[in-house]
Order: sequence, then structure tokens, then C-alpha cells
Amino acid sequence: MEEAIRYLDDVDFFYNIPDGYRLMAVHDRLPLLRRPFPLHLPAELDGGVFFTTSPMSVESRGKKIKIVQTLHDLIPLSASMHREDPGLFYKRLKALNDHSDAILAVSEYSRNQLLKFFPSAADRVKVVYQPVPADKYLIGLSALPVVQQSVLEKFGLLAGQYCFYVGAIEARKNIDRLVSAYTIAAKGLDVPLVLGGIVDQEYVRDRHLEQYFAKRNSGEDAGRPQRRDSVRYVGYITELEKLCLIRNARALLFPSLNEGFGIPPLEAQTFGCPVLTSNVASLPEVVADSAYLIDDPYNIEEIATGIRKLLDDDDLCDTLRRAGYRNAARFSEHNFAEQVSALIDSV
Repeated sequence: MEEAIRYLDDVDFFYNIPDGYRLMAVHDRLPLLRRPFPLHLPAELDGGVFFTTSPMSVESRGKKIKIVQTLHDLIPLSASMHREDPGLFYKRLKALNDHSDAILAVSEYSRNQLLKFFPSAADRVKVVYQPVPADKYLIGLSALPVVQQSVLEKFGLLAGQYCFYVGAIEARKNIDRLVSAYTIAAKGLDVPLVLGGIVDQEYVRDRHLEQYFAKRNSGEDAGRPQRRDSVRYVGYITELEKLCLIRNARALLFPSLNEGFGIPPLEAQTFGCPVLTSNVASLPEVVADSAYLIDDPYNIEEIATGIRKLLDDDDLCDTLRRAGYRNAARFSEHNFAEQVSALIDSV
């Protein structure tokens, strides 16, 4: 907890709205309440800014409080890619458009997607790229060889002898095609694809992936020799484990179908791991020419060809590793802080 709340050193005081999130959630779901949740704040906060980290259905009555909202993506509008109610999310987007004094979009792609629905927001939407969200303490810890070795031993892995995916196991992430492509590309090789993240069980059942997502590498399995499967699921992993697995992977494989930004490729490049990702949505904007790009992430053969190149070609991996370091430098905490501050000051 001490690490998680270190940011409180920079906070002067709190104003708490009792049960604020619960009230807003209930307000969203009541069809008779058509207007957004009203922000009633004390007079001493007049002239302040209410900042959200995702779209919320709120408004400032009397315009005493300025509202700055963050837009990551419009993926919840697609029922096939997200479990959230599209109608409920659209209500939040409309409030974001109607009542925000400024909007922070995490990519040009997300900005352009928003403007397709709400072109009137153009002058208020500012793109601010985010940095890698990992804690500095954990980054330092993950750089220690003894820590890395401990994590590798836990999962029965060898440095440089596996590829890695981290994130939700769901339709939008294209895991079924990734698994199919990997079984083709790594045939005859003892280089597993390691998958880490929370599983959408309905998706796994629909795509007949149950064999890959049986519980393995749990606490009772730690330290035991692992099965030589081409695809290995390690469950939900800690932030430290994730960083260590990224640092030691042959490559990060991230052929996602839609991303508002795409943190895992940037994390991988920050820690020297070559990246394969999709040439769609925000991903080419984030990685530029520093990753191996899949033009059609629905094409299993194209994904398999890219994976095999990364498995076979050390020079290609070295080239992508160097390009990734250069690209990741664009997404600094300093630039992020300055641009967010400038956006807040502008209202």
C-alpha cells in the first residue's frame, strides 16, 4: 500500500463525495434521469477542475467546476469486443461531449473515433500520450538478475527461450488466432508461447481454447518442471512477474484487433523486448516503424510468418530491440506531466 499511495505526498487535501461512484453508476442506469450526475461541490472549490480517468456521465451545475475527461477508446460501443452495455457507454460519451471543458485522448486514433460521433468536440480534444505505468521501484527490482531468475524458475522458463503475451484473454485481443499461428510457427521448437492475464471464460469456450487455459503454474506447481507445450498459460501474474517475463522474452506478441493506445508493446520496448503487433487502430501510431507489423491480424498465416521470423532471425530481433528503445523514449513521464498540466491550465 505504501508504494501504491506515494502520490499522496503531492496532494494538499481531499474533498470526498460519499459513495460518489456508486451514486453515479446508479444514476447512469435509471432511464428517467436523462441528465448527467450533477456535481455539487462546496464554494471553496469554485474554479477547480474535476478530472476523470475515463468517460463519466457528470455535469457541473452552474459551471463553477471545470470538467476534464479522459478518453481511452470507443471499444465498449462494439458489443462483439466488450462486455459493457454499449448504450450505457454512449450515454457517458455524450456527457463527455456535452459537458466537458476539455477532453484528453490517449491517441490520435481515439480522438478521430470520437469525432466521428461528436465532431463539435474537435476544439476541446487534446492528444496526450501516456508513459509506461509501471512503478519505479518495481522497475528497479525487475532489473536485478536474482529476481529475474527467481521468476523464470517459478514458471519453468529459460531466458530468451519463450515468447510472451500479457493482457486480457478475450476476443478483442485476438488470442485464438495468435494461438493457432504460434502452433504453426513454433512447430518442432521448444520455445513456448507464454500467456498471462485474466480469462474471459465465455470467449475461451466459444473459440474452443479450453485445453490451453486449464489452471497451470499455480503455487503448488512452482519449481516443478513444466510441460513442453507450445502454448502455456501462467494465469494472472503480478506486476513484478510481468516485468521480469517481458525482460527475458524472445519477443512480445500482441496481434490485437483494436486498441485505444496499447500499453504492452510500449512496455516491452521500454525493457528491450522485440515486439510483433498489428498495423491497425492506434498500434502503428504508438510503435511507428519500431515493431514487426501484421497488416491483417485476422490472417493466421501472416501472423505465423511474422512469429517464425522473430524465432529464427537474431539480427531482426536486435534491430527491433534497438528501434524499440528509441521509440519508447518518446513516451516520457516528463512530457506526459507537462502536457496534462497544460491541458488543465487551459480550462
